[in-house]
Amino acid sequence: MASAIKCAFCDAKTIGKQEISVIGTVRVIYPRRPIIPASVLITPVRCVEHVHDLTEEEVCDVFRAAKNLHEAFTRLYATTGYNMFVNDGVSAGQHVPHVHFHFYGRSTDEHLNPFTTLNDREKYDARPAMAEDEYIEHLHGIRNSLLKS
Repeated sequence: MASAIKCAFCDAKTIGKQEISVIGTVRVIYPRRPIIPASVLITPVRCVEHVHDLTEEEVCDVFRAAKNLHEAFTRLYATTGYNMFVNDGVSAGQHVPHVHFHFYGRSTDEHLNPFTTLNDREKYDARPAMAEDEYIEHLHGIRNSLLKS
């Protein structure tokens, strides 16, 4: 069930600034403070709080988006694998009451493991926002590469 709290992922400013693509019933969003450049959030367009409330179509579209993102990240960032996970419920670490899958492109020669930052609350909270021009460059790069998928 969708939360009555104003949802950051449904906010028109977030969508206008951070949306990369809509793939069927899901939206791909570039985070404002990405842990690594090769990262996005996959979230249903419909505001829904828990994974078990997703429709079959939304579940299929999440995995279709993951497949397309893997291909796009391979081209753009030379990634060879990825992690995709979801925190479902406050007790699991869900901070925004709208289902969102974290998607990280990975490679064997990466300089930063995203889980090093995710597992250290001080590092996670202290990570800086990307410079605006760098942010736009990554957002457009992912969007353009995704269009080729």
